[in-house]
Amino acid sequence: ERDYESRDELLQAINTWASTRGYAFTTGRSTVEKTGRRTITYTCDRSCRPPTASRERQRRTTTRGTSCPFSVLAKQLRNSHTWALRHRPDKRFSVHNHEPSQHLSAHPRHRKLTDDDEEKLASLVNSGAPPKLIRTYLRQYRNTNATQQDIYNCIAATRRKVCEGQSSIHALA
Repeated sequence: ERDYESRDELLQAINTWASTRGYAFTTGRSTVEKTGRRTITYTCDRSCRPPTASRERQRRTTTRGTSCPFSVLAKQLRNSHTWALRHRPDKRFSVHNHEPSQHLSAHPRHRKLTDDDEEKLASLVNSGAPPKLIRTYLRQYRNTNATQQDIYNCIAATRRKVCEGQSSIHALA
């Protein structure tokens, strides 16, 4: 439990703490009081409910969700810039219902590329480097846990930015 200068700093701090233990946090719920102050519930990233097996599904999809109850509260203090991290009072919110992950790449939050990494990736894409070489570079020199699919997704996002909403043919012209 501690106070943080910004919401981003708080989320970064709790995910750094959780990464060493095999877990990750996401924003679960956000509420605004009558005074205008926010309360955010940060939950385990496996807090979503798994699909019911009795229902017939169109696609064979999977989920990492286990309905994990683990969560903490962040409350905006009166000065509206500082955030206070607090444990939830009920004991059921202090225990995970699943084992910790073996590797950080199991959590999308820990695979996220920083802005500097995305800029470097964009420059490598523009120079014609293949995705496998880009992943190797990022892992060796940028210390990231991004998977090959994360690299492909970031390359696609970079190309969409270049097109600026136009089709590929119109952007080329």
